Amino acid sequence: MRRNEARPLAEQLLAQCAGAIVTLVGTAALQLRDDQIDEILEAIVKRIPAPKVPADPALRALIFDSWYDPYEGVIGLVRAFGGELRKAMKVRLMATGKEGEVLRLGHFTPHEREAESLSPGELARYYARAARLAPPDVLGWLHRR
Repeated sequence: MRRNEARPLAEQLLAQCAGAIVTLVGTAALQLRDDQIDEILEAIVKRIPAPKVPADPALRALIFDSWYDPYEGVIGLVRAFGGELRKAMKVRLMATGKEGEVLRLGHFTPHEREAESLSPGELARYYARAARLAPPDVLGWLHRR
């Protein structure tokens, strides 16, 4: 599909105005030019607001994926919405009431980088004691114990 044909269709499907759509030229993401990548990143920075830090200091973190590793125990992907998640912190999974301890935290950069804490708006991988916190198929809110 040509660019001049795709833009009106995208506007109609997304119910967005013409200025909200970034036009790209290329057949695959790997073929984007540096100036196109800069344009995409600038559009993201301008159009997506930074997360708001709530006044309430209580930890609120959403586990949006988790799995069990035989060497590491329960590993989960988590996003903090309030408070701060730290290593060695005692936490409770609200869906099950189970409690545990955060053994490690890591950010993706794109490889994992160890982190001491997780603040509102940040995404990370957490490692917890295996059976104590949650089975891999339980997702939900994590709070400080």
